[in-house]
Amino acid sequence: MKKSLFFIAAMVAMVACAKVGTEECAQMQTAKTISIPMEMETVSIESDTKAYLNQETSGWNYVWEDQDQMGYFQFRNGRLYNQSKAEVDKRPSSVSVIYDATDFMPGDAIFSYLYQEEAEADLSSLGIVNNDPYELYVQIPTIQITSTEPETYQYVEEMSFTVAGFNYSRLKDYSVSKVSSAVGVKPKSGKLGFKIGGYDSDLKYGCSGASNLKIDWYGNATVDVDFRALASSDLASTSSNGNTKTYTQVYPIQIYVEGHEEYPAQINLTVTATYKKEILFGLLGSSKVTVSYAAATSNNASVVIDHFLEGPVKPYPVRDCMPCVSKQLTLTNYMVADPEGIQNNMTMYMLGSAVEFRVYSLDSSVAVGETLQGVIFSSNDDPCAGVGLYDLVGSDLMLGTMSDNTVISYDSDGKTIANGKENYVSLYMILAPGSYAADVNFITDQNVYTFHMGSKEFSRATKKAITCNLASASCTVTPFDEFFGLGDGDDYGTSEGEDSENE
Repeated sequence: MKKSLFFIAAMVAMVACAKVGTEECAQMQTAKTISIPMEMETVSIESDTKAYLNQETSGWNYVWEDQDQMGYFQFRNGRLYNQSKAEVDKRPSSVSVIYDATDFMPGDAIFSYLYQEEAEADLSSLGIVNNDPYELYVQIPTIQITSTEPETYQYVEEMSFTVAGFNYSRLKDYSVSKVSSAVGVKPKSGKLGFKIGGYDSDLKYGCSGASNLKIDWYGNATVDVDFRALASSDLASTSSNGNTKTYTQVYPIQIYVEGHEEYPAQINLTVTATYKKEILFGLLGSSKVTVSYAAATSNNASVVIDHFLEGPVKPYPVRDCMPCVSKQLTLTNYMVADPEGIQNNMTMYMLGSAVEFRVYSLDSSVAVGETLQGVIFSSNDDPCAGVGLYDLVGSDLMLGTMSDNTVISYDSDGKTIANGKENYVSLYMILAPGSYAADVNFITDQNVYTFHMGSKEFSRATKKAITCNLASASCTVTPFDEFFGLGDGDDYGTSEGEDSENE
């Protein structure tokens, strides 16, 4: 564990961090938003490779996460009109980017890019404002991390439902004869039926003021209502001759989504009891109480539900490392007038190249059982990462010259080196497109395995798989402590792993 932590610290020290970023633009007040479902460029792969990040049978693409941001430049009549940001609204079944469309007009041109928050902050600290779409600063980080932390989704859902269509079949009107007063009469308990309009079977509903709420698949519901005995305080009116008295009780019943009890739909169930003295042939006869029921809603429910969902645990290679851009999207009358109807109008393109190092050993006595912590890629030619300029308006998908020659990719979970080519473990990295000869150092918990890689071509939006046999004769093995300059007296101790000779 100590060596793993030291490796992380060493990675940070070995790479000169590129200072990049842009001044963050103030967002406009949102009066209207435009939701543009965005597609990610999908690239065909050879049958002997694995998909990168978003794995499919015939292609791979780069996946951004919920609440990531897209920066964009808005042109009007050929001139730069506005610069702002939009937020990724990702859910388990869809990905959209929510743009502030308050000032969008048909004919406006939108150029978008994946907003790299850390890079933009670094640029801002240097006093650099990233506000030129013809020379946009983009970054391929020099320190990259693969993680199995699950993806999360956070979004707000507004939903409403109504309560109507009351059914009194189990709350029938009835009479009680030969009583001297309505006071003390208890209305019969029963069931009130109703319909929940806008019912969502994925949500759980509750009630107050009643009990035993039951709802079928179609939103038909019932509750059990228990009434209290009539009291003199329930008297609502008396006839002029005093022979008829009316008593009323109101029972508020609230239907709500559990967890959102503060946003209920309220049913006001009213019980009316009429006490009447009967006069027969001018003589006072028997009397009776007639009980009836009525219901009405005082409001319907409008609920704002905050969702926080966690996806499955699976590897997400090198998060936040691929610069992505769009080409020009020209807004149409339809897009501005009916933004909810827009489907797949914008494609995001990857500017970097993906590498999958497939690491294994063909000698059971070399590296097998060691934990792979990361890889250091040092270009002997042109810079392969860091900061570069990109012409977003020109949209040629070509990165300018980058700033750094070294990239370090760290696997936060660690994988065990196995024997046999078919048992390789993968470690991923993003590079700038180009041809590079490089020194490649694979770091385990015990040793560092160094290859002097000949020149290889790394193309945009291509994933290159590179097989790496740590027992190869072309591989130099250096103990972990020696490679990182740890002395015998260092607190981290010395490696207990077996040193391997070059073949």
